[in-house]
Amino acid sequence: MTGLISAGILRVFNRIATTSQRSGRGLVAVGVTMCMISGSCWSQKISPVSAIPKPAVRNFPAAGGADRRQSGAASAFKTRPQEKLLNLTYAFGPEMGQIRQIPIGWKRERGVDYKTYVKIGMVRDNRGSADLEKFVRWFDGQLIYSSQWLKDQSPWNPHLNLLNHHLAIGWSILTNQVQKNPAALPPSPADVLFDRYLRVDLNGSGALVSSPILAANVSHQYRFGCRIRTDLVYNSARVEFVFGRFVSEEIHGSKQRRVLEELAVHSTPKVGGDTAWKTFLLPLVRPPAGTTHLVTRLIVRGRDDGLEDIQGSVGFDDIRIEEKPQLEITTDQPRGIYNIGDTVRASASIAGYLPAEINKVQFDLYDINRTLISSALTPIEREPLKPDAGNTLHRSRTQLDWEIPGLEAGYYRMKVGLAGGHDFQLSAHTTLAVVQDLGEHGRGLFGWNLEGQQEQIGAADFALWLSRLGVSWVKYPCWEPDNVARDELQALFEKLQDARIQTVGLINQPPPGHVEKFSELGGIVAAEVFRDPETWQAHLSPIMEHFSQKIKVWQLGGERDFSFLGSPRLPEQIEEIVDGLEERNGKKIDVALSWPWLEPSAPFASATWRATCRSSSPPLSARELDAFLEQSDREQADAGFAGPRTWLLIDPLDAKIYDRQTRIRDLVLRMATSRKHRVQAAFVARPHDPQFGLLRPDNRPGEMLLPWRTTSLLLGNLRAVGSMQLRSQARNQVYTNAKRAVVLIWADEVTEELAYFGDGVLMVDVWGRVTSLQTVDVGGQLMQRVPVGPEPVFLIGCDPAVLAFRMSVELGSDRLDSPLGREEVMKIAFTNPMQQSLVGQVRVIPPRSWRVTPPKKSWSLLSGQDADVDFQVVLSNTTDIGEYEVEIQFALETNPPELVSVYRKVQVGPAGIDMKIETRLLPDGRLRAELVINNKTKTPRLYNCFFFPPAGSFDQKQLAVPAGQEVRRGINLPDGAEMIGKRFRVRAVEQSDKRVMNYEVTITR
Repeated sequence: MTGLISAGILRVFNRIATTSQRSGRGLVAVGVTMCMISGSCWSQKISPVSAIPKPAVRNFPAAGGADRRQSGAASAFKTRPQEKLLNLTYAFGPEMGQIRQIPIGWKRERGVDYKTYVKIGMVRDNRGSADLEKFVRWFDGQLIYSSQWLKDQSPWNPHLNLLNHHLAIGWSILTNQVQKNPAALPPSPADVLFDRYLRVDLNGSGALVSSPILAANVSHQYRFGCRIRTDLVYNSARVEFVFGRFVSEEIHGSKQRRVLEELAVHSTPKVGGDTAWKTFLLPLVRPPAGTTHLVTRLIVRGRDDGLEDIQGSVGFDDIRIEEKPQLEITTDQPRGIYNIGDTVRASASIAGYLPAEINKVQFDLYDINRTLISSALTPIEREPLKPDAGNTLHRSRTQLDWEIPGLEAGYYRMKVGLAGGHDFQLSAHTTLAVVQDLGEHGRGLFGWNLEGQQEQIGAADFALWLSRLGVSWVKYPCWEPDNVARDELQALFEKLQDARIQTVGLINQPPPGHVEKFSELGGIVAAEVFRDPETWQAHLSPIMEHFSQKIKVWQLGGERDFSFLGSPRLPEQIEEIVDGLEERNGKKIDVALSWPWLEPSAPFASATWRATCRSSSPPLSARELDAFLEQSDREQADAGFAGPRTWLLIDPLDAKIYDRQTRIRDLVLRMATSRKHRVQAAFVARPHDPQFGLLRPDNRPGEMLLPWRTTSLLLGNLRAVGSMQLRSQARNQVYTNAKRAVVLIWADEVTEELAYFGDGVLMVDVWGRVTSLQTVDVGGQLMQRVPVGPEPVFLIGCDPAVLAFRMSVELGSDRLDSPLGREEVMKIAFTNPMQQSLVGQVRVIPPRSWRVTPPKKSWSLLSGQDADVDFQVVLSNTTDIGEYEVEIQFALETNPPELVSVYRKVQVGPAGIDMKIETRLLPDGRLRAELVINNKTKTPRLYNCFFFPPAGSFDQKQLAVPAGQEVRRGINLPDGAEMIGKRFRVRAVEQSDKRVMNYEVTITR
């Protein structure tokens, strides 16, 4: 038994007993609990929540004698053997110093932006518990008083032994523990109950606090994290983790000191406003070459406009630095694009210190749905480095390989992780795509803006890589002041031209050395660049002379640069710019402008530019884009197609907001919509943006790359010609050119379509996977079974003539409105889309309650000729009103003969009259059946209604329906429960012309 069993406890209880009424019995309970906690912890060493690395590296002042000490610390880090990976958390606990003080080893910056009157110190997080902390601090003082009293007592108390022998033994153990270290204080209950953090109280200035400098290893990688809480209006707070190295710096011309040169800074986002604790965890980062040290900076600064908070506070806590060995996964194709049949060769590279228990590497390969496809567990064969003097560490630097043959087309994720340790977790990821040839490269309208990708253009296979991915257009910035850079660009443009990729030159941001000649503020827009002709001609004339042979079209400004919008003399201004660009090189050029969809377009007739790149934010949906493009087409037609061509920006939806299926469907349908209209080019503005693009920043495939590629290759050089009426009601669009035809098909729900699209038709999903369609015989016709769902699929190899013939079949009217028993004409129109004459027969296969005459009709059409065939239809007295599906079958006298069926919907019943039956079970067990007739015409109607229940005799009622109104009339039937699931029929006979409407439903509750 351990605990505070002493006169000190009695004094504590006495003070508790005499506390004010507002403290309450709850505080007494807390006091007793604290006695138990403190007593039980006294004989134990409390593990610190945070720790300063040993030996601790302090931030000494940067001048004077401190230079030698800091330099010595830096040298010590270079030779200090690393016994384990750094795993450090600054939690600002008791071991880091006293309350209201800066942590031990930390340094605050002093200067114009960082005044010393700003309070910085460690505090307890007592929000919502101020009274409790006040009491605990008082109790802490009583605990110290009691501990001092115990140090003077005898270890053995015979009086307690008389009361209870175990009580005396507990007393002896307690006093012995206290007297072992007379200088030690008991653990603080306040530090047990309340978390501590570093607090900055603002007073019209900012603050910057730096941690001790730690050693960093370029062979390792680091993960940083922290928590930040703010109560601010203008200021913002962030934490920076800085990699650097010590260099010598002269002081007063002769004396030198060692200072930390920054090589890379990794920062959390800025936090402002009134926020609760926010946790930040930065991704793993690698130190740049030459890094030897690492420091953490806690920064609070005002706004850029000079506004700062007079009052406010910021809290920093749990500053975390975690060191890991470097683990990297690569493949033999640097950009991760493979052909069908290629073997994927992956390598896992490990560098830096590796704990001895880590002895295996786990490879995993997943498909787009994160289903595990393949895996391998490979042992690590270590290659120990020669130990330094006095260093016997077990380090490793190794590479492990894995081969995966025979992958089908699709998108894959590859993961590699270290195995063997219990708490050690480290993995690396990459992506790859397996593709196959789907269409003609370099002839479509889809392309990318490659601004900011200058480091990639030197690769020999860059143009071929773009072509394989379906890129037909490229926008690229050409404002290069250096002749060597221009020559490299010229070589790139030649390769793009050889790959049949159209190049558009971007004239957007001037080089850094030329920015001040156009604007003193930076962030220049196109209208500012072309404000002074003498300035821009002097800088752009060499560019135009260099590239005018390869580039014919130039875009003024970057994407979504609408700075020319609203210019009062825009046509004249653009014409002057074009003349100035053509002046020195003598080559005719065309220019393009950016223009928002939501602004009225410039008049087509007066436009002096060649193309207009249209966009909106947020992007338009496929339906909205279709409407806007329809209007644009009309404007172009009204101008005699002499105005500027239409370009589009089609970026994927935001990956942080929309799920993958929604993003894929939206992207494919918007791309497909552009092929329905007069669109010359459609670009992805940021293909390397993980949030809005197609690729990862390292040029490897993103989730949206293959859907974009598949759509680009299959539809890029086709034109939409219409859609078919399918039995499954699946939505579709047909695209054709002189050589091939493709059907894009999708549905809101999973369904199946049975139809004939031609011989040898294949299905391609958005991932580029090509599959054969199951062929079935339906009534002597060969049909393909097509699975359809929310994710669009493509049917390739379709017969253009068959598709055109199916789309040409139309009914003269989709409604049969005559009274029952009388003849009505059904007119069928169709066209011969083939290049030669076509002969055949047509017949209508009606529902059983219809009679169609004649059974079939023969026809003969020349190429492109239309036909109208009439059939007489008689509806029997049992025909119900409603929608019917009618099969129209064509027997084509081709070689070999073919049967082609199309299906059309026909409404039976008078136009403007809706009829339905509603049933429900009443509480008393009867069934209520109501006939509802809605008269949408301008003529009143009078009906004799006959109700035919499942059992018993019929009932008759008369129903008058005024024009434009809805009327209900019902009956109640006994034993309603027995009728559930049975059929109920109503016949309504119009008195004026004896028109009969039959309607039948299944009875429900």
